[in-house]
Amino acid sequence: MQTNRNAEDVLRGLLGSGFSGTQKDLQKTLSKNGVFVTQSTISRILKKLGASRNRSENKTIYMVDKKTNSVQIPISNFQKLIVSIKSNENTIVVKTIPGSAMFVAGFIDHKCAGFILGTVAGDDTIFVAPNSVQNMTLARENIEKELTG
Repeated sequence: MQTNRNAEDVLRGLLGSGFSGTQKDLQKTLSKNGVFVTQSTISRILKKLGASRNRSENKTIYMVDKKTNSVQIPISNFQKLIVSIKSNENTIVVKTIPGSAMFVAGFIDHKCAGFILGTVAGDDTIFVAPNSVQNMTLARENIEKELTG
């Protein structure tokens, strides 16, 4: 079972990558990633992170304003989420533990923007399109460096 510190790191990463949702949504996503915490713990962490509470479709959602908050995501979190990184001549495929691909894809989009066109994420698989097939090796090396340190 993961600690509250891990919950804080994962929540920081989720909100920093653009995820938004209710506390229940956040709790479900955390549990999919092996982090089990109560709603009250999530509430305290959200307050500590400075997450804003907004209304959307009659639900309260929490998010971090990317323009005003600098979110630091520890590399150690990503090392635990990555299963493999492979590529061919055109595409890089990042396999993650189930439920974490969107979170990791958001991080790749942000940190590797100079090397990629974008990402497509499912539940546990991310397809990464490099900005050029000539830069495939450079893009893969950059992704590996950002995700595994």
